[in-house]
Amino acid sequence: MEQKKILYIMHVPWAWIKQRPHFFAESLNKDFDLKVFFKRPLKVTKKNLINQKSDNMSISSFFIFPFQRVPILKNIKFLNRFNDIIVKYQLPSLKEFDYIWVTSWSMYSVIHKILPSNIKLIYDCMDDELEFPHIKDNHKILKEAFLMEKKIMSRADVIFCSSEYLKNKIINRSGIKREITVVNNAIAIPTISSVLTNNGQQVYDQLIKIDNVFMYVGAISSWFDFESVIYALEKNPLINFVLLGPKDVSIPIHSRLHHLGTVDRVDIFKLMENVRGLVMPFKLNELIKSVNPVKLYEYIYMSKPIISTRYLETEQFSDYIYLYNDKEEFSNRITGVLNGEFTIKRNSIDYKDFALENTWDLRYETILKEIK
Repeated sequence: MEQKKILYIMHVPWAWIKQRPHFFAESLNKDFDLKVFFKRPLKVTKKNLINQKSDNMSISSFFIFPFQRVPILKNIKFLNRFNDIIVKYQLPSLKEFDYIWVTSWSMYSVIHKILPSNIKLIYDCMDDELEFPHIKDNHKILKEAFLMEKKIMSRADVIFCSSEYLKNKIINRSGIKREITVVNNAIAIPTISSVLTNNGQQVYDQLIKIDNVFMYVGAISSWFDFESVIYALEKNPLINFVLLGPKDVSIPIHSRLHHLGTVDRVDIFKLMENVRGLVMPFKLNELIKSVNPVKLYEYIYMSKPIISTRYLETEQFSDYIYLYNDKEEFSNRITGVLNGEFTIKRNSIDYKDFALENTWDLRYETILKEIK
């Protein structure tokens, strides 16, 4: 039987850190004739976008000019039409496919004018993108995002959301009540190797020299709760915080706050073995409230004491992690772990079983059922 064809259009570059769109694309490729196209950021050099392709996946890139981010150009309508033209010539004919899958309203805006009405559209809403600062603070982009989100809510045949909060948010914001399937994020069960990459080994050598480490793994941006971290450091003179991941904000200077850069995913789990606890200190804003955190699934797999900001999406992990509401409670949780008062809430087998019950493969079973 001939496989159905899916054109999978991603707003996340394929060679960047592996995220939800990458995992689902790899799974879909097993059951469908899949072609992946990702938007290539113009500001990233070509050497940083070398695709880690498997031989059995079709992965290509396309580009559009970010006119709307340039104040002097954003209101010139001809330039938007220019993008429509160049996109049409970069993507294959949409008529060739049974399904079009988009990972963002911005990818729908690229194709909505040329999408045939008989082609099924699938939308995987992974973040509350309208709350990202570069969109929220740009009136022109925010207006387009709001319009496109409303249009895709009407047009899509199937919609997935990464969290219940996000599902309710886009229904309320668009004013369109419709069926949306919540498919939470998940974990890819790692193979923890004793052999680290060169960069991983360098980070490991630094890490083992630091006492009483509480580690954060992930992007460091405007939502990171540095206030609570610094407060905990001042209240607990024996602890250190180690941050692993890319940053786009300045990190406060403190002798016991260490940013060790970014490491390959294959090294992260080996590094997490060598810490007292794992933390997710986030400021609680509208962007974060919609996040079903991948890192908590990965933290739980490590069977370590875990401390996280409390909100609706993290409360579902409460059997395995310690939640906090303010900097005082965060500091007290850290002290409790250091003193042995707070250990893992269950045995390590339960922690591993939780991870095994929340893999990307299992999430994909829900997706496949909805599509078929």
